[in-house]
Amino acid sequence: MQTLNTFAGKNMKNLLIFIAFLSTTVTAQQVKYIPVKNDKNIIPVPSAELKEGMGESIYVIDGDESKGFVYMYFTGLGAESKGPVTVSLILNSPDLEWSDTPDGYSVYSGETKLGSITGVGRNKSFEIPLDAKFFAGKASVNISLKANGNDGGYILANITGFGPVLKLVYQ
Repeated sequence: MQTLNTFAGKNMKNLLIFIAFLSTTVTAQQVKYIPVKNDKNIIPVPSAELKEGMGESIYVIDGDESKGFVYMYFTGLGAESKGPVTVSLILNSPDLEWSDTPDGYSVYSGETKLGSITGVGRNKSFEIPLDAKFFAGKASVNISLKANGNDGGYILANITGFGPVLKLVYQ
């Protein structure tokens, strides 16, 4: 029994030093998910191909025919002084024909491109990595989603419960 106590005592000191080392080199990340406050599908050139009622729950993003894009407003970002280390926009594509797009999408704030993705599949959840520096110090943002090329697709609107969400990771 004496040998076990001596072993535990010596190794306990090493264990405490190791734990102290870990706590100084590994910082916990805080992940914040912000659902879209307002979203709207803007379709400058309405298309006869759009199915009735799609405008409320399914948004069209198109690069050639309808020129459709999605406007999104997020609030409650927190405006932490350091800002997030990574940001991504989480979207969902419905299980509909033409929901997939090899061209993908880009996210903008005004004319500033914040990120993009290619090869979006049908009936999938996907994340678009965004420029985290843009979000530093902001409590709210307006962004838009546009097609990368002529090929477009569909995403689910906020009203479905599977709408756009910002994912912010803080160090």
